[in-house]
Amino acid sequence: MYRLQGNVSLFKALIFSYFVVQVACEIDLGQQDYTVDEVRWGLTDTNKTNTCIILNGIIQIIVPYNTANSMTGLTLLNVPKNATVFGSCGRFTENMTLSWFPKSGVEEDDPPTNQHKIELIFKKKGETIGDPNGITTEPFYELESVNAVFYAGETEFPNFSHDKPEYTFRASNLGMLSAPVDLSYFCQSTQVVNSETDETTLVLSYLQAQAFHQGLSDTGPDGVDFGPRSYCPKDGYQMIFTVVGCVMMMTLLGAAIFIILSRKNREGYAYL
Repeated sequence: MYRLQGNVSLFKALIFSYFVVQVACEIDLGQQDYTVDEVRWGLTDTNKTNTCIILNGIIQIIVPYNTANSMTGLTLLNVPKNATVFGSCGRFTENMTLSWFPKSGVEEDDPPTNQHKIELIFKKKGETIGDPNGITTEPFYELESVNAVFYAGETEFPNFSHDKPEYTFRASNLGMLSAPVDLSYFCQSTQVVNSETDETTLVLSYLQAQAFHQGLSDTGPDGVDFGPRSYCPKDGYQMIFTVVGCVMMMTLLGAAIFIILSRKNREGYAYL
């Protein structure tokens, strides 16, 4: 009888574990379809008839800098939601620049003269130009290069060296954030881009972008202005690992429950 009670307790524990794993997997898989709250930044053409680039996500820049005592400091800059947007729309090249004032740390009547700036340059590819008999592919866009400049101040760059008050970022031939035209690029995973000029690093996460967008867009809830999503490969790999892991855990727990039930039935017959 004691052994049977022990099996019953183990059986209950396995059942509980099975449902815990099932709920955890459902939560984790649900997070893969991250809901974008809104279009944070949109670039509208000069005629105010089309918003050609729309963007949302977390954009951060890690900047090593020189301190006054000849040491190396490290600061993290975040592109704010209220960053000013300007740039140009085009047929094959579009660029969006986000600019914002550095944090001064004090109340000032006049804001700082220089602004942090980060420029994203998108290219459209896959279209045949001029040759009607040429081989065409489905047009797609990609982030081709990033240029940025940041200005040191005591709030964001504590004890910085005044000998170098300006820091730059440049990365070219990236070929990232790529998606077919009419679709939006979506990537929940963190992506890191290193600068070609120094050790400054660009970090992108929970990013949704669409270049060569058609139609006038207003920033609104739920990312309604974005086209259907084209997911990045990194998110796909993580989803596969999550699914396989969940299936394996649930299979093992299911097998253990089956074994306990089989033993319980055999012992019940033996008892009779």
